Amino acid sequence: MKVLHIMGSRPEEVAFQILEAHAGMRDVKLIDLKNTGLTYDEIVKEIFSADKVISW
Repeated sequence: MKVLHIMGSRPEEVAFQILEAHAGMRDVKLIDLKNTGLTYDEIVKEIFSADKVISW
């Protein structure tokens, strides 16, 4: 299962704990919208290729 985490603002510590827990079990990718070199189209492709998307 591919899980995509999208961070738009500074998340609380619990977000990083959940991200670490997912990393041990699944294919996980993180996109930080403040510091990404991705285009809008690339982000949309990542969203549609993921099985689950979690936004923070």
